[in-house]
Amino acid sequence: MDADSYLLELVAYIHLNPVRAGMVTASEEYPWSSHLAYLGTDPLPWLATEQVLSMFGTRCGQAVRLFCQFVGERAGDGRNNDFHQGGAFDSRLLGEERFVDEALEKAQLRREQKPTVREVLETIKTICNIDDEKLCSRQRGRAIIEARTLAAWAVAEFSDGTISEVGRIFGRDISTLSACIKRMTDKARHDFVVAGRMELVKQALMKEVAQHGLFAIVLFFVLINDTILSTICL
Repeated sequence: MDADSYLLELVAYIHLNPVRAGMVTASEEYPWSSHLAYLGTDPLPWLATEQVLSMFGTRCGQAVRLFCQFVGERAGDGRNNDFHQGGAFDSRLLGEERFVDEALEKAQLRREQKPTVREVLETIKTICNIDDEKLCSRQRGRAIIEARTLAAWAVAEFSDGTISEVGRIFGRDISTLSACIKRMTDKARHDFVVAGRMELVKQALMKEVAQHGLFAIVLFFVLINDTILSTICL
């Protein structure tokens, strides 16, 4: 297998690790890897995806589609010993087998230790500069409604809680909160201010997760001819 083919198989193998581990049913459902960055739905400014995507074509849309198809076709594959210690290729590409296993264990730990509802609310209070009294009151000012909507969205997306819990805290029913979340996410598609605020909340919660001792999975891609391509899968 040549270097380019090996790199493609390696990228697909890594992106499918959460699927093999039973965390998700598809790679795009797992928010902690670089797969969404390769698809263009959640770009990472520090991650260079061109090396891999260029192997699928010169047009971005087509390259992404073919890459997604390439990974999907390997979703049913099991463990590949070529990518672990003692494989047929250069085992230094992934290091010791225990490193790979420990990385998956840490990913599982991260999944199990999501922020609590209270931690999400504290984050929202800080970002939106609002206190508990206003956040949980019957007031309906624009800023307060936006803060509640952000809180409900963040709990549903990133925490171990549910919208029902937020509804009980805010004294709002699920349908009202769900409708607010839909309006906000729709607005974020064309309103950079709303989208930026949502991204700020996301990044703050991810930082909080890291501070709880949950580590990023670090995987190194080493190319042949002494060219090193390093990527960090978050």
